[in-house]
Amino acid sequence: MRKLCNREVVLGVGLVVVCIAARLAPHPPNLSPVAAAALFAGATFSRRSAGVAIALAAMFASDWAIGFYDPRIMACVYVAMVVPVLLARLTHGRYRALRLAGCAAATSVVFFAASNFGVWLFGGAYKLTPAGLRECYVAATPFFRYTLTGDVLWCGVFFGGHALAGLGLRRYFVLAPSGGLRSAVRLPSASHQRFQPCT
Repeated sequence: MRKLCNREVVLGVGLVVVCIAARLAPHPPNLSPVAAAALFAGATFSRRSAGVAIALAAMFASDWAIGFYDPRIMACVYVAMVVPVLLARLTHGRYRALRLAGCAAATSVVFFAASNFGVWLFGGAYKLTPAGLRECYVAATPFFRYTLTGDVLWCGVFFGGHALAGLGLRRYFVLAPSGGLRSAVRLPSASHQRFQPCT
């Protein structure tokens, strides 16, 4: 089984810390980086399971600080937060803006559908009928814009930062055949491939 590189471990811990801090800091409802971090890790890390671990760790730690709620609703939310790792396959290793925006939007829709279905089914505030489900989704609609905005913006931060970091490193250095670094004469195209496994 492929192991995570040291830089992946460090980046993964950093993503968890950013997600926890963002959830604990004052922010508009549902404007969170967790789903975007899961999508980013699922698309770029050598093991997609890292994205699942990042999302669950960030959610559990921040919920522990904020306060837990109905575990059945929590389960629906947590499942929705790891779905982006699967949606990352849709990027096909090519992180173009429109494709990423589509994945982010799909992530938002999945979260909206799953979390509010859990609220309807287990929250006790709505009748367990189609009309009650519709009422639940209608009541939650104003919050969807925050979810979508957060997912798109944070995807831009994570993937954009990754691309800029790749450009910065490759601006001056490229890998020599021996595996070491040598000066680069020209600017290679930015790499958007997965992190290389540890060697």
